[in-house]
Amino acid sequence: FVGDRAAFLQDGMMVTVQLYEERPIGISLPDYVTLTITEADPAFNMWKTAEPVVGGWIAGNLGPRGMMIDARDGAKALLTLA
Repeated sequence: FVGDRAAFLQDGMMVTVQLYEERPIGISLPDYVTLTITEADPAFNMWKTAEPVVGGWIAGNLGPRGMMIDARDGAKALLTLA
């Protein structure tokens, strides 16, 4: 009943097993997992691969937009104290 999904199972992973008349018929894997890279091709450029995610986070949290959000949230906090 696991089928091709067996390749994605890890020890200790929390999964949901679908049952029909108390017999397993399917499995739902988590939407997100945290993995640790222990070995990679030396030519692999991790930063180039991560740039879309990291660049978006930096722009949204540390760039002008992030500064405006921090200023807005700070102003709201000050107003609640007054």
